[in-house]
Amino acid sequence: MWHQLLPWSHLFPRESSPVSSSSCWKKKPQGINPILLLFGAAHVSDSAFCVSVLSVRPQFSELEFSHVCPDTWPGFQGKCYHFSEAEGNWTTGRARCEALGASLATISTREELAFLLRYKGEANHWIGLGMGDNGWEWINGTALNGSFEVRGGGPCGYLNQGRISSSLCHTEKNWICSRPDNFVLWEGKLRDPKAGLSA
Repeated sequence: MWHQLLPWSHLFPRESSPVSSSSCWKKKPQGINPILLLFGAAHVSDSAFCVSVLSVRPQFSELEFSHVCPDTWPGFQGKCYHFSEAEGNWTTGRARCEALGASLATISTREELAFLLRYKGEANHWIGLGMGDNGWEWINGTALNGSFEVRGGGPCGYLNQGRISSSLCHTEKNWICSRPDNFVLWEGKLRDPKAGLSA
């Protein structure tokens, strides 16, 4: 390596007498060692790189999360989900989800439906689907995607073993809560600085 090719004394020449830090700038330079100049340039380059990284970092210091989803909440396609162990009616499920800063789950894609059916296990789970004046709609007010079929004759939606179904809202079931994951919330905060992460 370079330290084997050049004698150590060539890289770091000895001074005939020690120089105090207060007199360093007064000492007349004896020439510039090209090796040290190269290392100095590399050090300055590294310092400039560090400064540029640190100058960007404050943008990300505003991240107010350490995980994309809360502990024990699985995530999928920008959402976090909570699968209850308790049972209750549809209204109870909605209230419990709201207490967690979430809502009864809404489903946007067939992939999301497949994920929830796979993850929920055997128990039936309430979701945020209900019969409105204009047909089936999600708890956030959006209409049910026409590609989803709802079985049953009740006004409240739930997931059974393999599909979306419906029943009377007062029956007892588990429930699924959902909320946007922290990255989605953070992106929303960047677009609207007045909005908080919990919005």
